[in-house]
Amino acid sequence: SSMTAPQPRAWVSSLRAGHTPIAQPVEVRNLEAPLPDVLQLRLGDRGQTMLGFGASLTEASAQLIWTSPRRTEILDFFFCTDLQSLGLSCLRLTIGSSDFSLSPYHYQEQNGVIDFRREEVAVIPVVQAALKRNPHLKVIASPWSAPAHMKTSGSLVGGQLLESAVCSYANLLLQYVAFFQRHGIDIAALTLQNEPHHGRAAYPCMVMKAQRAAELASVLVALLRSSGLDTLVIVHDHNYDLHQEAIAAMDASAHVADGTAWHAY
Repeated sequence: SSMTAPQPRAWVSSLRAGHTPIAQPVEVRNLEAPLPDVLQLRLGDRGQTMLGFGASLTEASAQLIWTSPRRTEILDFFFCTDLQSLGLSCLRLTIGSSDFSLSPYHYQEQNGVIDFRREEVAVIPVVQAALKRNPHLKVIASPWSAPAHMKTSGSLVGGQLLESAVCSYANLLLQYVAFFQRHGIDIAALTLQNEPHHGRAAYPCMVMKAQRAAELASVLVALLRSSGLDTLVIVHDHNYDLHQEAIAAMDASAHVADGTAWHAY
């Protein structure tokens, strides 16, 4: 049997005021030699395993999707797995606020209980709706900053994680994973810090050097495993040109970290 693939399209936008992005057909052609009549698939040759392809879901984008009158259409397009849809297979969430949140925030703690209810407004409903369309969707989560009181800066902006706060911050990340699990969402992986070498932004950010990342990873992995969670813990989460910093992060936490994350900037 054979299937006809849909015509490839590209979304073309413009800086002009009032311009609405539109989908335009894309010409697909081979600029060199024509394809052979027969393609050989070596099914026995196993290469690198791809977990999937996806995008970030921030509080702002979740809010736009969830409140849109075209919500069902948008969710179908992004997450259904038919040939007419994108079929995203991975989502990256922000733990606490990022530069694409409705406002700066972090989770409040009272009597040892951390309040994650803000995620129930839009983020969790969107992820649940996405999972209904693709139950195999992998969810990854990354913090832009620890809570202000756990940092040297006393602010969501800049600073580093206090040594005295490593255990309490690891517990916050554990509770975040558990909270989403109670809503039917498994967090497949956590990165310890988005862009850990970028601490001078005007939005939530935090420097996390290799040794502090290793300390946090060690505590967090122990908490996750003792709670019966197999969530992966990933270090670095920064640009390709910082490969030496990635190596340092892995060397410091190789006994517990599951790998490194990269930004393709």
